[in-house]
Amino acid sequence: MTELFVFDQLTRTRWGEALFALEGAIHSSHQYASAPDVLSTYRSLYRSLLDSGHADLASAIADELLYGDSALARASVRSSTIPAGLYQGAASDIMMLLYLLRRDWQEEASSMGNLIGQEVPPLAHLALASDQRHQRVSQVFADNLNNPNYDAERILEQLITHYRKQGYGTLARHDALRWHLPTPQQPHYPHYQTYQQTQQQTQQQTLTGIAYPALPDMQQLIGLERQLTALCANTEAFLAAKPAQHTLLYGPRGSGKSTAIKSLLTRYREAGLRLVEVFPEHLPDLPLIAEQLRPQPARYVIFVDDLSFDAGDSRYQPLKTLLEGSLSRRPDNVLVYATSNRRHLVTERLQDRPDPLDDDVHVWDTHNERLALADRFGLTLTFPSAGQREFLAIVYGLAAHANLTVDDGFAQRAVQFAKWGNGLSGRVAQQFIDSERARE
Repeated sequence: MTELFVFDQLTRTRWGEALFALEGAIHSSHQYASAPDVLSTYRSLYRSLLDSGHADLASAIADELLYGDSALARASVRSSTIPAGLYQGAASDIMMLLYLLRRDWQEEASSMGNLIGQEVPPLAHLALASDQRHQRVSQVFADNLNNPNYDAERILEQLITHYRKQGYGTLARHDALRWHLPTPQQPHYPHYQTYQQTQQQTQQQTLTGIAYPALPDMQQLIGLERQLTALCANTEAFLAAKPAQHTLLYGPRGSGKSTAIKSLLTRYREAGLRLVEVFPEHLPDLPLIAEQLRPQPARYVIFVDDLSFDAGDSRYQPLKTLLEGSLSRRPDNVLVYATSNRRHLVTERLQDRPDPLDDDVHVWDTHNERLALADRFGLTLTFPSAGQREFLAIVYGLAAHANLTVDDGFAQRAVQFAKWGNGLSGRVAQQFIDSERARE
């Protein structure tokens, strides 16, 4: 069986196992008795390509080369120089993969199938259309793999360039990611040690891609031009590797804070922006997240929604460390964008305040440190409450954006909808527009 030096992760995929098994079966098929083995392995390759969701064999190989974890991918991201032995091993693998890809497997399997009277269909070729960036990139690279004018060295240089611009693995495949606890799996474990190790691994937080992220249009945020202009300017500076500020978006619920941050991905993902959602309860993992993102070539905004702390809550410490830095230099490719309904972030009650007659100054130091957490964000954007006039302006703007027909009773229905619902806000305005569209 053919083995790979560098890209051995391909052989661990279902279609990769079938491809190499088919190559081995045909190579050893000198007698009539081996014909069923060839057809069986061809059938496995055919089915695995259908099940994997790849358009064809070239797309499967392209996707795994671009986004799989390999020694070449890691070396390309971490260093500007690829060791000679690693480069040669990768080039040898690419030559082998091009040889396997450009063979006519249907013809070779058909010659065996004719011996037992079975017709062999061509390998799966699905017409897949997607607006996801990584699938478009994979398709272009798959076309190059099929192009006889592209030799192994040219393909390899394209791969290295891709790694250095996009990274590899989940972080390169997805524009939006989330830090969360993976769902534990329950496979059969022949040894307790393996079970124990796997259980420990499943309890570790991990960055996972969001296959279908919410991508709102920034133009739907009516009346927030000043805030959005400042937010975009800061983000563009960040993407240009210029000084940029951690940002706190403060305002009442439904005022558009979260939508503003998510709409940045819509506008800037082609420029290299990535969004990483971190829930407030996972703030203690911020140093670990930052270190995972540090070597990557993309620019990451860590998005923390509804940020607030109760008195005595120590979760603010990792956030403070990331905002201010520590002995470890803060990653240049990571910013924090957070939203909050509280300007001071930490809940303050009269009974929580230190006794003013207490002569222990350290008590006041700790108290003031918590309350000053918001000051550590270099940029604070205030999203105002909406009065009836502002609410109707948002409603009419959203209606125009949705090409919604407006009649004489439109404004009255909008105000009544807000009174019956959750008050005057951009979120309620969008809910009203959705209800009007449902009535058409």
